[in-house]
Amino acid sequence: KAESEGYHLISLLYNAVSAAENIHARNHRAVIEDAGLTVPEIAPEYTVKSTKENLDEDINGEAYEAKTMYPDFLKTALIANNQIAHLSLTYAMKTEQKHKYFFEQALGDLKSNTLNSLPAQYAVCPVCGNTYTQAPKHCDFSLTNKDQFIIFQ
Repeated sequence: KAESEGYHLISLLYNAVSAAENIHARNHRAVIEDAGLTVPEIAPEYTVKSTKENLDEDINGEAYEAKTMYPDFLKTALIANNQIAHLSLTYAMKTEQKHKYFFEQALGDLKSNTLNSLPAQYAVCPVCGNTYTQAPKHCDFSLTNKDQFIIFQ
């Protein structure tokens, strides 16, 4: 939607976040399947709204995931002594905090009608989904080397 509304840099952000979320889902699936369980296929229903409305909703969604959902999941993983689940959930929770910040930045630029503080590139760690505006030497979470990052520009 952002691209069709002329917000290329916001569209770029959404593409990077989407890649990160897919990495989180892949990691969570691996943890569940390693536990001998089957992950059901889910086709969520959603309505694409205006870019501003989407950003508002996504800020709230990322906040919920980072402050409530993942902390609750982490408690369960600790109780179960499932360290790989704890690692996957930690990667996701920390990344969601960054996504919330990026969405807030995009919404602020959209509201001020400037769009001049948004980065023209994002780098996503293919191991944990950590998202950056510039690829560091290695991922802060998984230590994955810069040359393996997925670049969106």
